[in-house]
Amino acid sequence: MPAQAQWPRRPIALRRLLVALALGSLLPICAFAAVVVWRLAGEERSNIERRLLYGARLLASDLDREIAATFRTLRALAESDRLDAGALDAFDRDARRVLATQPSWRAVLLSTPGGDHLLNTLNPPGSAPEHTFDPESLDRVVKTRSPTVGNLARRPEGWSIALRVPVIRAGRVKYVLTALMTPDGIAEVAARGARPNEEWTRVITDAAGVVVARTREPERFVGEHGTASYLDATRASTEAVYRDTTLDGAEVYLAFSRASVSGWTAGVALPRDVVEGPARRSMLAVIGAGLALLVLSVAGAIVMSRRLSAGIASAATA
Repeated sequence: MPAQAQWPRRPIALRRLLVALALGSLLPICAFAAVVVWRLAGEERSNIERRLLYGARLLASDLDREIAATFRTLRALAESDRLDAGALDAFDRDARRVLATQPSWRAVLLSTPGGDHLLNTLNPPGSAPEHTFDPESLDRVVKTRSPTVGNLARRPEGWSIALRVPVIRAGRVKYVLTALMTPDGIAEVAARGARPNEEWTRVITDAAGVVVARTREPERFVGEHGTASYLDATRASTEAVYRDTTLDGAEVYLAFSRASVSGWTAGVALPRDVVEGPARRSMLAVIGAGLALLVLSVAGAIVMSRRLSAGIASAATA
């Protein structure tokens, strides 16, 4: 049988070979650089998330210390002998003296376990009793016989938080002593340690998820519930870091931590661009540099191939 005809292979142009060589050399280097930048960006993002969570824990600890200091003062006042003797007028004077030393307090109240106020420093001594404005926290302190922090509530004199301690005599709760704290006292805790013009936002919410203090635009958001995603996250865990959208529409990374004494939540937010921006810019820089090198390499390969082709053609002619 006659042998099959062998067709000569089509020669590959020198230009294509040089271009393929340039691409094959640069593409792995660019890919490796992109992977390195991506990994470094991920580690930097993890470091920022750890710093956010650490900041939320510190804020929760500061809140606990502030609340615990108020409880200590109330406990000391609750040990007054005037309550044992039923000398409420004298106790009213003592309460007003203590109130003058506490700039974050709005008033001191003494009530029965049923909620009738026997003393309210917002009113003149001897005023008619009024009923408590936060029965839930009052019931809780009577049942648990432990200090309790109420949620933010609006009173005629403004937003207030009730911090209550039981006055126990002969093994039973005889009175409930309450300090009404203003949100300004909590706002000072949130702003403590903050640097001017920093991009971090600190927020403190009560057990119901209502904003008590916020370092940015507090006049807009104090008294407002947090976003639905924030409420879901804080109910599902005592602390976490996640991406969220704030009440003012900002895209942020948010870390929160639950305060053990009050049961409130401290949160620290950082704009998403601050976290992801450096990685995105670095990646764009690597891609841009890689494309520029590829263009230069291909252009150089084309120029070199033309010169080599011309030299080979001249040699072949000779």
